[in-house]
Amino acid sequence: MYLKDITTMMSLYWSNYKTFVSASTHTDHSLASEHVVYWKEKLFTNFITYLLPFCLVAIVPGIWISIVEGYYIFACFGVFTAVATGMIVLKKSWNLLMRKIIVFLMIYGLSLILMLYLGLFGLGMVYLLALSVLVALLLPKNLAYWAIAMNLVVCIGCVTLRTLNLLETRVASPYNVGIWIAFIANLIFLCLVITALINKMISHMEKAMTTRFKLKYLLRQETAKGTLNDELIKESEANYKRLFFLSPLPMIVLDPDTLKFLQVNEAAMLEYGYDTDEFLTMNFSDIKVEEDMTPPERHFIPDLNIGQPLKVITRHRRRNGETFRVEVRSDIIIFGGKQASLLIIRDITKEVNYLEAIEAQNQQLREIAWTQSHSVRKPLANILSLTALISAKPTELPDTQLLTYLSASANELDRSIKSIIENARSVH
Repeated sequence: MYLKDITTMMSLYWSNYKTFVSASTHTDHSLASEHVVYWKEKLFTNFITYLLPFCLVAIVPGIWISIVEGYYIFACFGVFTAVATGMIVLKKSWNLLMRKIIVFLMIYGLSLILMLYLGLFGLGMVYLLALSVLVALLLPKNLAYWAIAMNLVVCIGCVTLRTLNLLETRVASPYNVGIWIAFIANLIFLCLVITALINKMISHMEKAMTTRFKLKYLLRQETAKGTLNDELIKESEANYKRLFFLSPLPMIVLDPDTLKFLQVNEAAMLEYGYDTDEFLTMNFSDIKVEEDMTPPERHFIPDLNIGQPLKVITRHRRRNGETFRVEVRSDIIIFGGKQASLLIIRDITKEVNYLEAIEAQNQQLREIAWTQSHSVRKPLANILSLTALISAKPTELPDTQLLTYLSASANELDRSIKSIIENARSVH
């Protein structure tokens, strides 16, 4: 039980410690996760998070051995480096890049002390190699190769101090200058290779992040467009429903394959006398007059190749059996995920009756004109001829037969005039 409590408490302390270090070292919260600088700061935060507690593994035994062996300067510098590092990296008021550089310079100083007091080929070289890796990972790329130059300066400084015996140490160097040069050259070679590889990796990662960021940006744009399109589609559907259901003209959605009614509006129900449920159990043939059913498809399926709505004049039947003339306009729409025919129907019975009345009137006028040009002209010509014969013999009495012909022609003319008058009256 106590062990569990201790574990829980340690987890809580560790979580609070990580939060504190993250708040102190991760300063630029405006950086996006697609930016390399963001991940470098994140990596530096993790580096400091583990460096501060884990450095005790090296410092405590190192200080104890240094005191036992009499390396008091080394012991003091080790304590100073650890404490100063912790104070500097957690000082939020300082620029983060400056804090990074100061910490790395202090580690360079520790490497120099290690190489001077423990020899060139010991922990000092390990720290220099590690610094090349850390600088390449945590600092801007233009500073990575300066770390290699710093490694070279530190090594040359140590070799110079050891060769000229300018600093007394208890460690004797068994190697001559040539071996030192070869060793330093190999160190610089390794640092160059590691730095180049890390920079190359970071460059590729930066390109990948940039590409990913662009793709995410484009995806967000497409998503926004898709959302806008969805809203426009919903708005369009709402407008369509309003136009469909509130239209004063009968409107019907028809399945072009089965001829079943899929949807009707209020005007269609009022026009035909069926309710919605009845319509949905019917098909197109139930409202068409049988004489107009061949072929039915041409009345409501537009030609897709033309791409224009179709208009036909036909006859429909109401529920009470009454037939009426209609103008049907048809177009293709998408209904329920498949193609359907939208029929817009207009009752044109009054218009057709009016046109038929006009045609009948015109026919009567044509008959009047024919009567005038034929029926009237014949008796009138006869009268004129008979009158001319009588006028030719003014001293003689008219022949009885001529008078009979004249009377018959006059009566025929009278009948024609009366017929014209009657036809004219019927026209009005």
